[in-house]
Amino acid sequence: VTGRGRGLVGLSRYWLSERVTAEGAFESWQAGYAERALRLVGAPEKFRSLPAVFKPFTEREYKFETDFRVPGFDAHRYLTLCSLSGAGFLGPVDLTKHNLVDDHYSDLLWCLTQPKGNLWIRVVGWVVIKVLRLIFASVTVDLSSFADLAHARGEGGRTVLCPTHRSLLDFVLLSFLAFAVPEADIEPPWIVADEQFKKMPVIGRFCTGSGAVYIKRKEGLAGCERAAKEVAGGDRPVEVFLEGTRSRDRRWVKPKVGFLRSLLEKTGGVLDLVPVCISYERVPEQRTLAGERYKSGLEVKGLFGWAMDVARGRVKLGRVHIAASEPVGLQKGSNLRFVARSVQQGQMAGAVVSSYHIREASKVLGVGADVISRSLEDEGCRFFDGDVEVNPVEDEEEGWSLALGLAWVHAKYIEGEWAEWMCHSRPSPTKKPSEDTRKVVEAWTAAFRSAEEGAAEAIKKLDGVLGSKGKLKEEHVLGYCSAGLPRVLLVEAVRQALAARRQAEPEPEPESSL
Repeated sequence: VTGRGRGLVGLSRYWLSERVTAEGAFESWQAGYAERALRLVGAPEKFRSLPAVFKPFTEREYKFETDFRVPGFDAHRYLTLCSLSGAGFLGPVDLTKHNLVDDHYSDLLWCLTQPKGNLWIRVVGWVVIKVLRLIFASVTVDLSSFADLAHARGEGGRTVLCPTHRSLLDFVLLSFLAFAVPEADIEPPWIVADEQFKKMPVIGRFCTGSGAVYIKRKEGLAGCERAAKEVAGGDRPVEVFLEGTRSRDRRWVKPKVGFLRSLLEKTGGVLDLVPVCISYERVPEQRTLAGERYKSGLEVKGLFGWAMDVARGRVKLGRVHIAASEPVGLQKGSNLRFVARSVQQGQMAGAVVSSYHIREASKVLGVGADVISRSLEDEGCRFFDGDVEVNPVEDEEEGWSLALGLAWVHAKYIEGEWAEWMCHSRPSPTKKPSEDTRKVVEAWTAAFRSAEEGAAEAIKKLDGVLGSKGKLKEEHVLGYCSAGLPRVLLVEAVRQALAARRQAEPEPEPESSL
């Protein structure tokens, strides 16, 4: 072995040239395994004992022959296991932070030689990896969580990927993960999306080329049934966003279950719902989402300006992390609402927080960043390591969005309607809150109280103008609210106040038939 080259490169050439067939070597290279092996050059000392270990096999010839054939033998999976074993031999590998945007010998060649994906996905993959490198410091994935998913799929249920929905990039990232990491054993999924995405530039073309199925929400349940019928056949995974639309302020909003109900009816079997959390340090559309929060539909105009900033290198969004949790089974007779809550709680288990989020939450809540950090740690949150460059927050609205992205942690300690608004699928508390957590909860409670008082004062002013019998609308009340209060909280406070007002109004007496 040592006579055929020096170090790892010589050993790799030996094995690739003499220990496998030419066809097998090409397939191994095509799947990207040779490239991964050559990255391991960083630990040549591991190979010092190899000549002694392999000495018996280099001095003699062995012939192994058997009639036994392994049922369902998959050469690519076998090579994957060999590669992972080699990586384990070289040293510990952190599978929880595999970077999807690592540098390759050639991005285009890498995309063309990946084992999965049609030509369209390969070309888009080449564009995607270039863009992701421009805007993110890293895009990591917890491969160990997806390995657990592969084991759980052994029961034979249809896989439904249920990622969080915070950005238009959500449509891209899971498909890119399936393409870029064949070891995860995930087929590029069907993407179930709202029909309005079909007309969007770039994103709409990507979704259509990747096999998207569109739902016309105005059709209601009929639209869900039509989309479910399209994807019911075969075993290709389905990707569906339970929140329906992007969460404009990073909260976990109430899940929509119409499509899941239709898919369960069409397949007639078991669905394995896989919670997937995509944690953004800064959401790409963070600034435009603050405006969309109070409008219906998508703001496409701002995307073009954003794309120009990307090309100029002005967009710094920090890091992204993708993690899966244990699948939740859905079958006939299951409580669909309970299952959907369990999926969202699985998403929360994979969430990652950064110091960027904590600093901005500290500013709007008026609580020390160290207090918030300790509180999140007490509650078992996971954190990004260190700091990277991230575009600063432009106004207070963005700051409240980042704070609300952490609200699911403390919602279980809040009472009343505000807890439901903060996080619909919040888990029940399992312990008493720490002193730091109590301080954060008190800050949230004070913010909610201020919003309620602002809403009540605005309603009082309008009653003075319109009279007590005037019918108030949310937009009218918001116009009379103090400008110093956070609008995102005022909108919810006004909604709650008007709902309570309508409930308190006496029902009109039925007209007499006489």
